[in-house]
Amino acid sequence: MPTFFYINIKFYDILKLKITFLNDNEFISFLKRGSFKVYQFLVTSYHQKLCIYANILTNDPHLAKDIVQNVFTSIWKNKNKLKDQFVVKKLFI
Repeated sequence: MPTFFYINIKFYDILKLKITFLNDNEFISFLKRGSFKVYQFLVTSYHQKLCIYANILTNDPHLAKDIVQNVFTSIWKNKNKLKDQFVVKKLFI
């Protein structure tokens, strides 16, 4: 039961983030300041889409997941280097 409750809280936080961020500049600002909730929102929003795309390119689902994991790890490690005018959706198009 506690796990189910935890998942619901995380899902609520993600929905709240969708409403809270009005533009990419604000989103990137929070990410650069180390907001893990913003990072979770980014991963939750784009992980599956990127895995599908990477699998199409590699034809290897395990390699695709590794590539996507590396992308998100790199974003988190280099979050301070992101430009303020960065457009989140363009990264994943």
